[in-house]
Amino acid sequence: MQLAPNIEYRKRYDVPEKVRTLDAELIKYVTPEERSRILGAGGKATEVLSLQGASLRQLLDAGDIPQASFAELQRVLRDLHDQQARSERIKNYPYPRQYAVINVIFVRILCLLLPLGMIDLLAPMNDTVGGAMAGHMVWLAIPLSVLVSWMYAALDQVGESSANPFEGGANDIPISQLCTSIELDLRLLLDERAIPVPQVPASPIVM
Repeated sequence: MQLAPNIEYRKRYDVPEKVRTLDAELIKYVTPEERSRILGAGGKATEVLSLQGASLRQLLDAGDIPQASFAELQRVLRDLHDQQARSERIKNYPYPRQYAVINVIFVRILCLLLPLGMIDLLAPMNDTVGGAMAGHMVWLAIPLSVLVSWMYAALDQVGESSANPFEGGANDIPISQLCTSIELDLRLLLDERAIPVPQVPASPIVM
């Protein structure tokens, strides 16, 4: 669910996953047949790993890689499967709404009752404070209550925004930037020559 602050910030930046389609991205890495299989699969990331496993088996059968290398690469694929499953559990795990509802209720109760508590604390000071505030100390309950209430409401909003940090919000994890950096590092390790230049973010918000 897109929160109102995230919708406002989305007017200032673009999330790569929302702008570019998966089909267009796959063209750069796989064959048309493999692309069709990936797009038609329910678990697209799992299908990619399955295709990689099948390619490794073909290399082994053709004698292009030794048995020891095949076993090591299979171990890496199993690790990738495990990491993918963990990532999907984190992404799709439902955030318990009872915690969010209770927080909202408690913050609103605090904001409503806080001015009354402030008046009780400030009223005895009417007779001890001189100058322009003499007899008017209770009026300080208004700005102080607004300030404290805003602090708690802001903390509640931060918690709500942090509940799901993978939805393309302004304060979410810059997963697109991280993936781009990892891809460039891997292509450098593979000694590829045609490495694209990293794109400069169009705004201070990096996704």
